[in-house]
Amino acid sequence: MPLIDTHCHLTFPELFTDLEPVLARAKAASVEKMICVACNLADAEKALEIAGIYPQIFVALALHPADLTENWAEDFAVIATLAKHERVVAIGETGLDFFRPENAPHAVQEKAFLAHIKLARELRKPLIIHTRAAFAETLEFLKNENCANFVIHCFTENMAAANEIFALGGMISFTGIVTFPKNTALQEVAKAVPLEKIMVETDSPFLAPVPERGKSNEPSFVRHTAEFIANLRGVSLEEFAAATTKNAVQFFGI
Repeated sequence: MPLIDTHCHLTFPELFTDLEPVLARAKAASVEKMICVACNLADAEKALEIAGIYPQIFVALALHPADLTENWAEDFAVIATLAKHERVVAIGETGLDFFRPENAPHAVQEKAFLAHIKLARELRKPLIIHTRAAFAETLEFLKNENCANFVIHCFTENMAAANEIFALGGMISFTGIVTFPKNTALQEVAKAVPLEKIMVETDSPFLAPVPERGKSNEPSFVRHTAEFIANLRGVSLEEFAAATTKNAVQFFGI
């Protein structure tokens, strides 16, 4: 019953400084592969380093919309070169984050997002999309650029939004947020969406699922999210894990 954590940040200090035990616990929880997602140039270099050591780790590279600096174009040029590496299976996480006023101006975020979309198309790699307080704008970009090979990570929208994503050919991925007791609307989405359109992730070290809330999240905890959604849908963990793992393998080409 293998699982894949399709989005984790193993280069963040909470996980990187304890990486061997983190990976051992993932293996014990049947998490056999994980996508380590970089948010900036330093992350990217570190992610490729650990992927070269541990065969269960694959990499996604991008400049996160909240990590864009005045020199983002220079960093992006390096990312574009690193993204050709055989261990890089996606471009991401990229997108739009209009939630915090201290983030880069919207116009800068949009320019960077477009550059990432074009890079993914050039390299024929899927996109991992981050969107916060900018769902309509993000979707408009994807429509205008005819993007179909993408996943909206940490999906928290409603069923109508999910259907818009599916209509474009995209997928959605659930984090531990779906296990939080008050998130009944999101649970209804997780229960209803087509199984072939979803994946699971931790977004660790953030968003630890029930029953691990309050702890630093890690890839092994993706099992809790998978169990929760499987129970919502009235299927066994084995069936749900097999389906979402198949989705991830096909999506990332791993």
